[in-house]
Amino acid sequence: MVLLPITAALVAGSFAVATWRAAQGGGAALRVWAFALFQFAIASFTLFWGVAFGWTSLLYRVFYAFGAVLNVAWLGLGTVRLFVEKFAAAVATGIVVIASGYALFRIGTTPFVAGAGHALRASTLPAPMKIVPANVRLLGRWFSIGGSIVVLLGLLWSLLRRRRHALGLGLLTVGVVVVGVAGELARVGLVAWFSVLLAAGIVLMYFGFVRTRST
Repeated sequence: MVLLPITAALVAGSFAVATWRAAQGGGAALRVWAFALFQFAIASFTLFWGVAFGWTSLLYRVFYAFGAVLNVAWLGLGTVRLFVEKFAAAVATGIVVIASGYALFRIGTTPFVAGAGHALRASTLPAPMKIVPANVRLLGRWFSIGGSIVVLLGLLWSLLRRRRHALGLGLLTVGVVVVGVAGELARVGLVAWFSVLLAAGIVLMYFGFVRTRST
């Protein structure tokens, strides 16, 4: 069981490094995407640690923040930065940064639900509904759904306008969908499926990214 999340962490980390290096020639969108992918890597590594050595309150908060709330919103911000002017991009970045700070504050300070300590000890991946209050879980929905919509709309728009990149963009689109499904599985505590689909989604995104860079 522990091999799956550590594999997902390595895949996400490798893609993040490759994306960051590709951005060195100039590409704010790629830097934002790299940051989002580092979040996937952090979430996968904390999942590995929790499954292998047991969960703590802090570890679960880190996993929830980067695995269930923030990452897709930052992918969405990277997509926005592809299409808008500098001022609008700066405004969008400011909004996401402030929203992320608020989410981190809520995740870091809101007490867990009653019985959370037992759930942390009893499960390889405790479902958020057994740990996180409903008002904080709602943040995950807003961030994930909003980010996914932005990413998918941006990729579909690119598909229509950049037909020679259709295969690469199609792989990116499918990868985003798979990662979104993985996030939903994390919310119900399915370690294996979350790890497998997260790694698969990131691999698809990576090959889509490479394909669009080479055509």
